[in-house]
Amino acid sequence: MEKLTKILIVVVIILVAGLSLTVGLLLGTSFNKPVITNNTTNSSNSSVQNQTNSTNQTKVDSTKSKYISKAEAIRLAKAAWPVPEATYSISSYPTDDSPYYWVDVLNEPATIGPGGFVKINAITGKIISAGT
Repeated sequence: MEKLTKILIVVVIILVAGLSLTVGLLLGTSFNKPVITNNTTNSSNSSVQNQTNSTNQTKVDSTKSKYISKAEAIRLAKAAWPVPEATYSISSYPTDDSPYYWVDVLNEPATIGPGGFVKINAITGKIISAGT
């Protein structure tokens, strides 16, 4: 009888643990679901704001597609004027009048090599010049 009682206790513990795990998993996954938001607006102010955001986003997108990124300009400058441990910083950004990135190559300490500059066409990504 003692052996049967021990077996029943073990079976009950296993069943309770399994049930707890199942309930925990079911409840846990239901709490992690994203909340559905209602994007429908009845306010005229909201639609004007949405239109403004859309216009601003279009301006940003056209600017982004017009010039290469700052990170790309730095990467190109490092390839054109490779100086280990140098600091590369953009000193001039592209404009409509001058579509170039000017990247300064700063050698600190001065023993790592010559400092210089790299001029990059911000539209094509082509290196225009590099020098000291």
